[in-house]
Amino acid sequence: MYIFAATNHVYLFFQEKRVMILYTLTMCQVYSASPLLLIGLGLSPLERYVRTQNVSGKRHDGLTATDRGTPSEQELQVQTETGELLLTLMKLRLNLSEEFLGYLFGIHQSTVSRVFHRWIHVMASRLHPLILWPEREDLRRSLPMCFRTFLKNCVSIIDCFEVFIERPSDLKARAQTWSNYKQHNTIKFLISITPQGSISFMSKAWGGRVTDKHLTEHSGFLDKLLPGDLVLADRGFTIEDSVGLFCAELITPPFTRGKKQLSRKEIESAREISRVRIHVERVIGMLRQKYTILGSTLPVSLVRVEENGKVEDSLIDKIVCLRDADAQLRYELFFACLSYSGGNGRNMGAN
Repeated sequence: MYIFAATNHVYLFFQEKRVMILYTLTMCQVYSASPLLLIGLGLSPLERYVRTQNVSGKRHDGLTATDRGTPSEQELQVQTETGELLLTLMKLRLNLSEEFLGYLFGIHQSTVSRVFHRWIHVMASRLHPLILWPEREDLRRSLPMCFRTFLKNCVSIIDCFEVFIERPSDLKARAQTWSNYKQHNTIKFLISITPQGSISFMSKAWGGRVTDKHLTEHSGFLDKLLPGDLVLADRGFTIEDSVGLFCAELITPPFTRGKKQLSRKEIESAREISRVRIHVERVIGMLRQKYTILGSTLPVSLVRVEENGKVEDSLIDKIVCLRDADAQLRYELFFACLSYSGGNGRNMGAN
């Protein structure tokens, strides 16, 4: 889908079955039909949830009348909570520039920035409870069939993912964010999903230089584990001892370790682990697609790195929180796991 703007109009181009469809909406129509527009942008679940949670009930901005502009019956003005929410979601979903959004909504670029920052803080505080660590009984009751053979105690599948950032001017920050794996300045997150496919944990942002082991041990993830829990991870997570301190077990794909080849049993085990670990990779891929802003190179203004490599409480943490909360409201995760389990819906459950 492509979006173009002209004075008082928004042009939406959809390509479906090799046919280019053009929608022309006045700004007034965008306001009155914002659910339709958000459906086209792929944002309706989050927008619906925000409405039901009454996020827009009270203003938190402190913007001046000059910033908001003069009300007009002909145009969508960002002084309305719906307009502010739409602006924020369009920035997250499409990563449109502040200049473009300012022109689209008829406001100054600085107002766009303030509205975006304020709404990110408000939405993150309201939607953060959607990311929760489920009870063990709930997990086992709805465990997919593919886990019930030898992974019945699995509570988490973990992985790390990185987001590109601009090159920091500060030398320490530049060193802390340099990722040898990506050959770029990045920030890194630890993500955990349940066997059912829902996100159960997301760490704060760290500089891309941090190892998977260090990030896992200092993110608070291990505190979630109970005796007897089983965690699936990739080979790079050398945290067996750390997980063992909590009387839990870590399972990673077997590798040769000096042997010429794996045994038949090890090969079968590696295949089974890879089959179920694909869940977390699908989740990460889906989340990147949904929020274009996280697939681009983020400005340094969204990130502030401490000397130990940890990113201070910043806007990027809240954006990732919103992205994960949005994922919890979508059905893609459920259907991805449903198809993987052989279509037996009775074996699936939402947390």
